[in-house]
Amino acid sequence: MSRSKLELLQFIEAQRTDYRRTLPEKVARIEALWQDVRQADEAQDKLGVLERMAHNLHGTAGTYGSRDLSHASHALELAVRALLDAGAPPTGALQQQITEAINMVRLSLPSESSQS
Repeated sequence: MSRSKLELLQFIEAQRTDYRRTLPEKVARIEALWQDVRQADEAQDKLGVLERMAHNLHGTAGTYGSRDLSHASHALELAVRALLDAGAPPTGALQQQITEAINMVRLSLPSESSQS
């Protein structure tokens, strides 16, 4: 393998490692935002932010090879989109669906052993 190819592979692996290191904080922000949404009277703006966060996580997780996390984030994105489309407060089945999707995102985080 050429030196430049080896350096490129090392760079990519370093980027993947750095990305995975940030995941717990990203998921914690999603969880905190969801708690804010559930407690707010008017939460459409926060729901929009939550949808974008889920969308971004869906894309970046797929790019960095975390397929399970990407799928879980996409499910969260779709659940939040359904709530936004409903235009109603986060109660009932949609609230439960989002809570479960966030739990799946948390469970889909790469394990410590796969982060090195």
